Amino acid sequence: MKPETLKHLADIARAVGGESFSVCGPRDEEEMAREGEAFAAACIICSSCDQPILAVEVAGPDYLCTECGARICVLCGCTEESACEEGCHWIAPGICSTHEKFLWDEFTSIFTGGV
Repeated sequence: MKPETLKHLADIARAVGGESFSVCGPRDEEEMAREGEAFAAACIICSSCDQPILAVEVAGPDYLCTECGARICVLCGCTEESACEEGCHWIAPGICSTHEKFLWDEFTSIFTGGV
């Protein structure tokens, strides 16, 4: 990610009030980049409105983008209006079919010891 993108994400993180993104004293570019990376790891970009949002803000009974109201995948940000490039469908609330194999592999690894 470009440094200016990371700085922008860090600014958003502080704006939403996340405790781990609080500002204490002077900050340098490296610290802002680390905050931006942490926020980027915790957020998704809605493919309908291109707004970064925290996955926890989306989680709920409907899994809707807090900005545009589109139903959104909490793993990749795709929506019904703007699906994954290879095409996808809902396999569970808030999860599209693009992640089905990965989730199945994780499930198998956890519950069968990887057998």
